[in-house]
Formats: sequence, structure tokens, C-alpha cells
Amino acid sequence: MKTLTLGNITISNVVEMGPMQVDHKYLLLGSTQEALDRHKDWLMPHFLTPEYKLLMSIHTYVVRTKRHTILVDMCFGNNKQRGANARATNMNTPFLENLAKAGAPADKVDYVLCTHLHNDHVGWNTKLQNGTWVPTFPNAQYLMSKKEYGYWSARKEGDFSYDSFVDSVLPVVEAGKALFVESDFVIEDEVRLEPAAGHTPGQVALKVNSKKKEAVLCGDLMHHPAQIGEPDWNIPYDVDPAGTRQARRDFFTKYADTGTFVLPAHFSDPTVGQIISKGSGWAWRAYFGD
Repeated sequence: MKTLTLGNITISNVVEMGPMQVDHKYLLLGSTQEALDRHKDWLMPHFLTPEYKLLMSIHTYVVRTKRHTILVDMCFGNNKQRGANARATNMNTPFLENLAKAGAPADKVDYVLCTHLHNDHVGWNTKLQNGTWVPTFPNAQYLMSKKEYGYWSARKEGDFSYDSFVDSVLPVVEAGKALFVESDFVIEDEVRLEPAAGHTPGQVALKVNSKKKEAVLCGDLMHHPAQIGEPDWNIPYDVDPAGTRQARRDFFTKYADTGTFVLPAHFSDPTVGQIISKGSGWAWRAYFGD
């Protein structure tokens, strides 16, 4: 994406993995080619291939205000062991160098927001140093929803994303770097959290509002633009499928046609856009810059 400027604030992204092609039948439960055809005019070519593969990305957002540098969602990370997920195991990417080029060198980051604690959102919270996982951003506070952390701290070995909780979340907590917050926590006057639960019990979004321009970084409230046209399509990892469907509908109703920029965690480039009404439902209008 191009850097998005909202008054006093800029938002850019650093891609760890993507664009990736994903089978729609695997990711979007109940999806069909016939249903995708209804949305081809705004899904192709940036989000859907002619073979009906979903185009997706894994990236971190860099939010820079006059006072703070904030990172949102920290991808998979290097040197992690992720079992059956071969693509995310023993990665070795120049992600930190790319963050620095985007204006966020590790020692200058003030906040790291984990919208939720799945393994593709917490990996770069830590780095391997002399055989030990240590916080990657030494001067940052890591923001985590109290409810979200409570849910994951009750998980057991073998549960989905338990391994990343151990190597990418607990070391931050043990180092005293975690700040457990409510879902309406205010970072500064123009930057605050808002609830986005459903996909996980304590997922949050980041709301930015500066000089009458607004954006919401909504984590995994949706994984692909097709879900805007088909809000009842869940993914296999939604903890509360019914709650996730309702959260999406509530979000679309609230933000459609308002000019609010929406930045999900996994949309492929340009990753940012706006929700618009279309018939009795909604569609995605990708934003490529002014």
C-alpha cells in the first residue's frame, strides 16, 4: 500500500509474506465459485485470480503520530517452529530491516498492538537471542486485551497457536513489557482501541481519527474482501462463528459509506479501502491513493 495520511498521522505497512494464493474452499467455509462470481467486478484482479484462488497477505501496519510509533500485528517472525505450517517454520526474512526503512527501527517503537494472539499476529513480538526468546522492541509497551490474554493463558499444549503463545507472548509478559488493557483503551487523543471480538474472544481494532479523517485497523474481523459481499462466510479458526458473523455485519453497518478507511490484517495490496453499500449488502472499494 502507499502511505496513508490522515491529518497528523501516517499509516504504512511492511509485508512479511505475500501475495499468497489460498484455496477459497479451505479458507472461506461455504464459499462457492458461483457466489464469488457475483463479486468478480470488484474482487478481480487484486484479490481473486481467474482460477478462484484468494490473494492474501501477512503484514504489519506502522502507525506514526507526532508522539508515537505504533506497530499493529507482528506476523509470524523468524526462527519460529510452527509444526505442520512449513511456510512459517524457520523463516529468515529481512523484516526488521524493512520496518526500519518504513520509519520504525526496533528501538524507536513505542507501542506494539496485538489485535489478538494468533500465531500470525505475534511472531515478531520476540526474537531469538543466545538461544532465548526476548522482546524485539526493547522500549515498547505491548498492548494486549485483558480478555484475550485470559483466554490464551488457559490454553494447553497442542491447542492452536499455543506454541506462539509460549515463544512470542509469554516472554514479553515475563520481561514486564506487556500492558493488559480494556477494549476501549486510549493511546492518545487521536488513537484508541475499539472492540472487535468474535474471531477470538478479546480481539480489538485500532481506531485513528485525525483532522476529520478516520481509519480502522480491524485485525481479523475479516480475512478477505469476499467476506464483505458474503459476511456469513467464516474461516475455520473463528472461535465464535455466530459472533464473528454478527461483528462483521455490525462493522459494515457502522462504517459503510462513511469514507472511513479500513485496513484488515490479510488483504493483499493495496490492503486499504472503504466499505460501500451495494444493493442490499456491501462491497469493497480498494484505495490506491489520491
